[in-house]
Amino acid sequence: MMTTADITASLQKYWKANGPQGVTTVFSGTTIDVSDQLSWLEFWTSQLHESPKRPDTPEQFRLVIDIHFFSRDNNKRTINSLIDATRITFQPTSIPVNSASSSTTQVGQLRCFEPIIRDLSRSESAGATNVIQHFVCSFSATVTGLIN
Repeated sequence: MMTTADITASLQKYWKANGPQGVTTVFSGTTIDVSDQLSWLEFWTSQLHESPKRPDTPEQFRLVIDIHFFSRDNNKRTINSLIDATRITFQPTSIPVNSASSSTTQVGQLRCFEPIIRDLSRSESAGATNVIQHFVCSFSATVTGLIN
């Protein structure tokens, strides 16, 4: 049986190994002081929906992965390069979902679809000195459990 803990742990492990390097990632449920960071990311599994179960069919979940990009750099190329690295990390990939209690036991497979990228940066007043760029890259994904 596949659990939400299996999915979350596998995604975070995959991201740590394959996501953009050299930038801090904050995972849901953790706090990090980013006051001295030029750029940072927040990684969220914002929706998780279990599909109806049928006899003799694998478990299936649908989820949305939201990665928030923050940058104090006025050059948009900095944040765009992080977004492009994220797209490359998830797009052509099938990610193994392993049991959270045994990292070697595979319980499912996750596939991501093409992302939706949104610019949520706020236009501040002309004299603002602490403007933060904020983009969100959202991936819809499916997770299919392995039949035992």
